[in-house]
Amino acid sequence: MIGTRLYYWTTKASGVMTVEYTFSNVTNKLVVVDMSIEGKYHRWNWMSYEGRTTLMALLEEDFEQFYGVTLTNRYDAEVEKLAA
Repeated sequence: MIGTRLYYWTTKASGVMTVEYTFSNVTNKLVVVDMSIEGKYHRWNWMSYEGRTTLMALLEEDFEQFYGVTLTNRYDAEVEKLAA
C-alpha cells in the first residue's frame, strides 16, 4: 500500500504550494488529496489547466523518483477540459 506524500512547489507568483497526493488504485493515477499556498487552503479547480499540467508533471516525477517506478497512466489536461 502506498500512503500519501507531500510535495513542496515554489511557484513564481504565489509562494510555496504544499500538495498532499497519493496513488489511486481505483483510477491508477495520482490524486491530489489536499493543497495550500503559504498555509492558506487552495483547491485544484482554482488552478488553470496549464498550472494543473505543470503540477501533475512535477508530482509524477516526484512519485517515480521516490518509488522507483514508471507511471503509465499520466494526467492529461485535454481530457479534463473535454469532461468539463
